[in-house]
Amino acid sequence: FGITDHGISLVASGCPSLTIISLYRCNVTDIGLKTLSESCLALKDVDLSYCSLISDQGIRALAKNCRHLRAVCMTNCRSVTGVGFMGCSQSLTFLEANGCKLEPGGIMAIVSGGGLEYLNLSCLWWCIGRDGLTAIGAGFATKLKVLDFRSCRTIGDNSIIAIAKGCPLLQEWNLALCHEITRAGWEAIGVNCHHLEKLHVNRCRNLCDEGLQALRYGCKKLSVLYMSI
Repeated sequence: FGITDHGISLVASGCPSLTIISLYRCNVTDIGLKTLSESCLALKDVDLSYCSLISDQGIRALAKNCRHLRAVCMTNCRSVTGVGFMGCSQSLTFLEANGCKLEPGGIMAIVSGGGLEYLNLSCLWWCIGRDGLTAIGAGFATKLKVLDFRSCRTIGDNSIIAIAKGCPLLQEWNLALCHEITRAGWEAIGVNCHHLEKLHVNRCRNLCDEGLQALRYGCKKLSVLYMSI
């Protein structure tokens, strides 16, 4: 808690070859993150979890300056909407943004680099509407293999259908507590997600026998189905 922008500036100026840094729960602002990104251009892995003072401005500096960035964790950074990732490098393959207040435009920015393979957007139910995640299926996330929507309670069939069609390499999809997915959504997964191996459907209220039948006929590689409460 005692680490501030001043301390980060000292690290940035003294360690220009830095590639991995965890700022978990540090009192760092956009200014500190900008200073870090301008001095440590080789950064690859950055953990900003619970950095409540970070906003899209800091993320924009990080994405712009660190073109080798491959992993960002920003759990519970609730001042980040995601738009700062617009134009991010294709090297970004891993992003955890669970508990963030992302916006549909921010979702589009997050996938704009085209390199994401792992994306955790769990617990977005209070800020993303039924169709707010359709951008993931718009052609920029074709390499996505793991997608976590746990507790995205308001995500609807339109988003599920778009993602199922636009992310053909999905191997694991967590849809636990996604109550608004109905038969149309499950059928889209069955028809399009031929590489799916693990699926989480825990406490999905609208999963019925017809939905399970669609998964059975379509997802031939499915080996693990999580259904417990």
